[in-house]
Amino acid sequence: MEKEKKYAPIFGNNPNISLKERNRVVAELQRIGSLTFHVETHKDGWLATCSEVEGLIAGNSNPKPSQTEIDSEIREAIYAAFDVKFDKNSSDDIGFRTVNNSTNKEYSFC
Repeated sequence: MEKEKKYAPIFGNNPNISLKERNRVVAELQRIGSLTFHVETHKDGWLATCSEVEGLIAGNSNPKPSQTEIDSEIREAIYAAFDVKFDKNSSDDIGFRTVNNSTNKEYSFC
């Protein structure tokens, strides 16, 4: 079955991440190649695990998460894993690609 692809911003609409910090994180992501998350839902919630970075996970106890919830939780996990620094004087948007198929989904960050 062909997987559906979706796109969402890595940094969201967060103006508090400087362009310099965004460039640092994007450079780290480029060294890795991409981040692909496999998302599984079950009765107790959902869990997203990254294929490329061991221990990079996101999830919640909501068994029927919205796309926005999944994007937000994965984004927060990336912020923590890459030690993203926040600044109050910047804005820009850089994106990531998401791929999903029915109940199991994959998210690719480029």
